[in-house]
Amino acid sequence: MNNESKFYHLPDELPDRDNLIHYLLQSGAKLVSTSSIVSNYDSHYKGIFDQAPVSIWEEDFSKVKIRLDELRQQGITDLRSFCEQNPDFVDETIALVRIIDVNQTGIEFYGATSHDELTASLSLLIHNVANDLFIGQLQAIWEHQTIFNQDGINFSIHGEKLDVNVRWKVFPGHEESYDRILLIVLDISKQQCISRALKNSEECYQAICEITSDFAYALSYSPSGTFKVEWVTDSFSMITGYTIQDITEAGTMDLFTHPDDRILLKEAGMKILQGQTVDLEMRIITKSGNTLWMHSTNRPIKPFSNSQNLLIIGAVKDITDRKNTEITLNETQIQLHQRIHDLEKRTKEITLLTAMTNNLQLCRSIKEACDVVAEYANLLLPSFSGGIYLHSSENESYVLAISWGTKTTSHKMAILKQDCWALRRGSPFLSQGENRTLVCTHTRPNTETTSSFCMPVNQQGNLIGLFCLEADRDRAEIDSSAQQILSAMSEQFGMTLSNIHLRENLSEQAVHDPLTGLYNRYYMEEFLEKEIHRARRSNKPVSVIMIDMDHFRDLNSLFGHPNVDIALSEVGIFLARSIRAGDVACRYGGDEFLLILPGTCTDIARERAEQLCRAVHSVYVQSETRPPQPISFSVGVACFPDHGQSVKELLHAADAAVYLAKDKGRDRVEIAS
Repeated sequence: MNNESKFYHLPDELPDRDNLIHYLLQSGAKLVSTSSIVSNYDSHYKGIFDQAPVSIWEEDFSKVKIRLDELRQQGITDLRSFCEQNPDFVDETIALVRIIDVNQTGIEFYGATSHDELTASLSLLIHNVANDLFIGQLQAIWEHQTIFNQDGINFSIHGEKLDVNVRWKVFPGHEESYDRILLIVLDISKQQCISRALKNSEECYQAICEITSDFAYALSYSPSGTFKVEWVTDSFSMITGYTIQDITEAGTMDLFTHPDDRILLKEAGMKILQGQTVDLEMRIITKSGNTLWMHSTNRPIKPFSNSQNLLIIGAVKDITDRKNTEITLNETQIQLHQRIHDLEKRTKEITLLTAMTNNLQLCRSIKEACDVVAEYANLLLPSFSGGIYLHSSENESYVLAISWGTKTTSHKMAILKQDCWALRRGSPFLSQGENRTLVCTHTRPNTETTSSFCMPVNQQGNLIGLFCLEADRDRAEIDSSAQQILSAMSEQFGMTLSNIHLRENLSEQAVHDPLTGLYNRYYMEEFLEKEIHRARRSNKPVSVIMIDMDHFRDLNSLFGHPNVDIALSEVGIFLARSIRAGDVACRYGGDEFLLILPGTCTDIARERAEQLCRAVHSVYVQSETRPPQPISFSVGVACFPDHGQSVKELLHAADAAVYLAKDKGRDRVEIAS
């Protein structure tokens, strides 16, 4: 058999499961849903690894690589010669190999009962005549190869000789260290036995009719194109169930030739008539209906007696067992290749989902999160178009935030809840197939040719958005893998929106006074500092109005702190409504407030302050036991740069003006001196 046809194509990207799981565990509650997806993928990988019908190893050759590098530094140029002259070095490097993992098939293949027993017996597997196979691996590392493939000999832990084919590939990202290598060991003992048997048969055939056959025959072929069975061994009838008379009456070999192989028989006949000896593998159908594989050698003989007919002799050997073994091996190879392909695909998906998750965690706005999802959707779902709709409280609709793929023009700009079955049900909705009856209204323009899948985005039980996916190609289906990917993206996107909203709320709380809703002193000082710098560059004024509630201590005594707190809250609302766009209202202290008026001179600031003093009389402190009492202000006005060159100086000047207003009788405005 051609060994090249048996090559297992290993994946270019293999999952770094330990790092992936470590990361997911660190992510905590934010990745609960995504963690389950990733766990399923890891479980799928482990299932393929453990259940594969061939021996699969994961090994660490890093120490071997280091030892080889040391040899190179010592001036060694011919590694193979060095190893042949120094067998102790080979034993040394064997001991440096670390087995990370091996599947159950590998353990059983070498006669071990456990992983530990096998790893402890590694030197028994590779010794003496088996050294050539290991030296080949050393040579591959020496030449910086990342793929290895060689037939050779190993031994079981009990000393049994094993014919094997060893192939390995270095995990991507580990090409320098060789610390992660995926290795496959194939049992080729049966192939070797078959090969030796065929060779023996060919030698016997040269000695006795050039083949040892299950049955032999002779045919005479006339110039008119007819043939006659001259003789056939008795075993022919035993194997096929047909008699010579059956073949003679049929007048053709098609009687027992498999229909798919009759063209091969015809081509072989043309070569024989040209004087060639032809070896042919073909299938025959026995009289009972069984299919057998046969290998035949057919040789033309010179005309005999006085006849001009051509005599053809042939010998046939039943190779059904060998062909069935080959078919089984090929099927196993196909299955393994498919599983490796699936693993490659799942690994790529996990890598992309992880990268998307990392980037989503860095997003500071909903727009950034939408951009990230769209970018990775094109990579994860290349055969589909899609869009993200976000809930709008203004008209209770879902507005298109972003779209991707080739069918972006098909997405409506806004949809209502009743337009989508997924939004109605609060669960995913798939619409595909020729016999579908339920179709979302917002995908209706493409219902004749396109499948669609809608996934709601939930945030703490609320429907805040919708993922919509459509197939780009006519009659294409949205398979379970695409649905799982979209589900993972939706869940991660929902958690990202929750985090963004949480950060926004925390940010608001950090700079706002909880009682009045106005900005706090921390924000006030930071904002005023920036405005003074801006005013200094633009040569424009900045005014501040400092407000102190009159008789605050008396009000607390008369009305009680709870009622005064209500009044403070109403003062906060009053001030927030009284300022212009661009002005900032802050709570400076207990009963003190500060207004920052960028670009406002002293005279205008004074007019604004006097308006506030008059208007605030409409705000009262109230209780159930006392008559309501109107609020009044003592106000000080200061302006940069006239009354101060810094935040500290400006606030000090305004505060001094407040004290002056109190000294002059309260409920008035004074300008800083």
